This record gives sequence, structure tokens and C-alpha cells, in this order.
Amino acid sequence: ARADGTATLEDINNVLDRFGRLYKTQAISPMAAMQILCHMGISLPFPDNCFLFPALIQEGMPETAWLQTAGMLYVGIRLKTLSDIAIFSSSVFPLLQSKLANQQSQLLVRLWSGGMEVKKVCQEGQ
Repeated sequence: ARADGTATLEDINNVLDRFGRLYKTQAISPMAAMQILCHMGISLPFPDNCFLFPALIQEGMPETAWLQTAGMLYVGIRLKTLSDIAIFSSSVFPLLQSKLANQQSQLLVRLWSGGMEVKKVCQEGQ
């Protein structure tokens, strides 16, 4: 996957081919593999025949992520555990990112490693 967490079907096919050669087995088709991974919430479809793997995003939060602009109302929440003891598996936040990003709604989602920005475009007065 690239630093932005995306991979093409060709990338997936290359991984499956290497897996098949290494374990001397017949790999499944890239599309079947991606359907399984999307169903499990590990990946989600992305434009231009790509797939997004939130757990593999390496890019940090953009400096402009929370800059106020005229006419915008920002409401945010930061979730953090009370201690450094990991009570959640490492897949919890990427799975939440996938589920929110995959909503069929008016949400605009921007993901980065360990965070996300979700915007909803509203008409004035809403």
C-alpha cells in the first residue's frame, strides 16, 4: 500500500501471486479477496479502482485540518483512553474510520494515521 493507505487491484494481485508462490497454493482472485476484506471492514472501495486500508495510512494529521474558515461551524471530539494501557485492539480505530468513511450519506471524510475529519455540508439555517 502507498503512504495514503491505498492499493490498486494490480497491487493486490501482486501480493496474492507472491503468497501463492511462497505457500505453493492457488491464490483467490484479487476482486474476491477485496470483497472479503471490505466485508470485514479492513478495507473500503476508493475511486479509480483502488482500495483504502485505514490501518496502513502513514500520513499524519494535516496542519490545516482544524483551521477555522468563514461560514463554517466546527464541532469536534477527541477520544483518548485514561492510561497508556491498550484496552482496544489496534484494529478498532481503523475499523471505525472505515465504517464512517463508507457511510452512504452527505459526509465528507478525510483520513490520516490515528485520526479523521468528518464534515457534513449543510444549507444555511440547518
